[in-house]
Amino acid sequence: MANSFGWNAGSYVADVFKPPHFSTSIPLAPARYVRTSVFEAVTGYSVKALEEKIRTGVWIEGHEYRRAPDGHILIDLEGYAKWVEGQRRAV
Repeated sequence: MANSFGWNAGSYVADVFKPPHFSTSIPLAPARYVRTSVFEAVTGYSVKALEEKIRTGVWIEGHEYRRAPDGHILIDLEGYAKWVEGQRRAV
């Protein structure tokens, strides 16, 4: 179904965005660090579950997450992948 911009959202390709009014594609790369709400949408882990992993020390700052200069918690997708695979570095 076409949206108000005239392009079909169903044909959106995840790694290249090419609106019809541009003649070039814009390659997109995933961010290494994402806010907790984005992480929740991608993985299914709730924000509350993330906060509990941080509070109990299951996740370690600098490994699975970082705090941005503005204080927001950012999940490190590379650190998360290592945690899932059991490859986290020793503290």
